[in-house]
Amino acid sequence: LHPVPGGVPFRHDPVKKYELYRKGWLENPPPGEKKRLSLRWKVREFMLRRDVSRVKPVDLARRRISNPDWSPRPYLD
Repeated sequence: LHPVPGGVPFRHDPVKKYELYRKGWLENPPPGEKKRLSLRWKVREFMLRRDVSRVKPVDLARRRISNPDWSPRPYLD
């Protein structure tokens, strides 16, 4: 039980330290974390609720009229 003479009286265990911190983090989350999580879920539910527009084959086959003002022009004419 006694440390080896000339040795370190304790050992660093990163896994144990992580588990200790993790337990503390679960018990006491940072301030505002619960509010942020609830807000994220509300945004997620809102985004899932929106209807996705459906593209029909008729829409794809329809000829589109291009606007000449938006078409690219050659640089050197």
